[in-house]
Amino acid sequence: MSKVKKQSKQVKQASHDKHHPIICQIVGRCHVGESNRAVLKYVISRLDKKMKTWRGMPRDERRKLMVAVFECHLANFQLYSDVMTGKVTYERYKPL
Repeated sequence: MSKVKKQSKQVKQASHDKHHPIICQIVGRCHVGESNRAVLKYVISRLDKKMKTWRGMPRDERRKLMVAVFECHLANFQLYSDVMTGKVTYERYKPL
């Protein structure tokens, strides 16, 4: 397995195991081509009181949320890239 594939697999696995599934679900609704800033704005728009909640969070909490959002978005992009280049294969879809 190439170094890029290993790294890609590790990032995908880490982002989905490490972060809350709701965060990954919200980020999953965004297109992989969107910028990190646009994805973060979308996540903030899904908070209870939107920007007021964001500003009320302690700085370290905001940073953790930002990192989680960016890592989930990167994992989604890498999955998209792997699918579109044909690197993802599934045993049950193998031709007979």
